[in-house]
Amino acid sequence: MKFKRYVSCIDTHCSGESTRILVGGVPKLKGKTMQEKQKYFQDHYHHLIGTMLKEPRGFSGMLGSVLTEPCHPDADIGVIYLWTDGYFSACGDSTYSCSAALVNTGMVEVKEPVTNITFDTVSGLVKTKVEVENGLAKRIYMQGVPSFYWKTMKFNVPDVGEVEADIAFGGLWYAFIDADSIGLKPTQENKDEWIPLGWKIRNHIADTIKVDHPEYPELNILDLVTFYTKPSKKEYTSRHWNVFGPKQTCRSPAG
Repeated sequence: MKFKRYVSCIDTHCSGESTRILVGGVPKLKGKTMQEKQKYFQDHYHHLIGTMLKEPRGFSGMLGSVLTEPCHPDADIGVIYLWTDGYFSACGDSTYSCSAALVNTGMVEVKEPVTNITFDTVSGLVKTKVEVENGLAKRIYMQGVPSFYWKTMKFNVPDVGEVEADIAFGGLWYAFIDADSIGLKPTQENKDEWIPLGWKIRNHIADTIKVDHPEYPELNILDLVTFYTKPSKKEYTSRHWNVFGPKQTCRSPAG
């Protein structure tokens, strides 16, 4: 059998959210910044997203990451975040998964009880602290890029009505929406209703406004809608559902 392309991947998950990490089979990505490296991957290897993440090897909600050399002198490794339809400037799930994979496979120098990893990403430096026991990652803490609340706005969404959203940035641009305010009760059983609804709202907001990052205008795109409501247990502070595609929702609380 002759292979057209052979790539090496590590399959991981973060609280059930799958990330397939590309660790070999792609030549060095050219670029002086992570934005340039991502553009180079997009121009030359974009087809690998379908190969890696979509059926039959993946599924609609699968995430991906490409490990590469960092551009920032303070970073240990660079990472490009993928999803089935493109790219993310940040991803909590994949950052946790990459941290565990790097430690558990020995791709970084592992120190016990704590291994620190700094990732170079399109949205800036992301740091993780990995608690290690017997050479394996046990708990991971993440410090993301600077995050901020932008503004609260109301939108008249066709077939939905008035929707109030808090727009904020945390590596990605989010629209936070109180599910109760629009009569929504998200559950696992009715996900085929609220996932496309969330994506419809996201598309309307993205078409209506222009988000504005003060330092990185290339990140000015609304990525996700997050529905939230009161927690189901006293020990929790929030209950939320992230929608990042027409059929995609994050399975973990990290998205």
